[in-house]
Amino acid sequence: MDTIFELNAEIESWCIATMAEFKFDKALHADGLAMAKLASIVELAHCFRFVVANEKNAAALPIFRTLLDHYVDLKNLCTDDLYHKHFYARHHVEWINRLEAARNGNPALSLIASSEDFDQSLADHRASLAALEAKGHNKLTEKERFRRAEMQSEFESIYSFTSTASHGGLGDLLNRNFKSSGESYELHLFKEVPEDFFSNYLYLSCELLLNGLELMSARAHIDCRSRIAAFRVSLTEFS
Repeated sequence: MDTIFELNAEIESWCIATMAEFKFDKALHADGLAMAKLASIVELAHCFRFVVANEKNAAALPIFRTLLDHYVDLKNLCTDDLYHKHFYARHHVEWINRLEAARNGNPALSLIASSEDFDQSLADHRASLAALEAKGHNKLTEKERFRRAEMQSEFESIYSFTSTASHGGLGDLLNRNFKSSGESYELHLFKEVPEDFFSNYLYLSCELLLNGLELMSARAHIDCRSRIAAFRVSLTEFS
């Protein structure tokens, strides 16, 4: 394989083809959510490769952060039969917050506040959340999600850096938009980055694709081990 871009694209194509063979209960619970998470990982890995290849650098790390977020959920869904309950709890918390903001007069949410079923919707979300929390299924913090996936190291490193990029932190602004000139700084748009700046992220993108497919193929009782092993051997060329 000449470049990691080509390997990443080949892994993506194989993932898409293999996903078509998966057979699951189509109800929207653990299986449905896990398949959607894997689909999102494939799409985001594609987007990440595209923006890096086309030097759209400002978008790269926020995309990778989202990719990592989806992988953490996928791993938890595949290793914890009740994790989807926490996923639902997060959904209800988010909607309760929006609905309460709408009720308190947030102008951006005026259409929601004026909907005929507003009161019933808020009551339903509160009741659903209360039922989940009564059984210990609460909204998890980002740190707890990573801990459950046994990815604390990634949370403290990769996720931390990509979160800074996503939220426009000082370190990200200095790296992306400024160049030091003595005691002052010059503002730069579309600043070039070193050629290998995203190499590690591209490598990790390949790993997340393979790991995600490995988790789901085991869940679907499809043996993909030899193909995954072959891709991992190819990936060592870029480690």
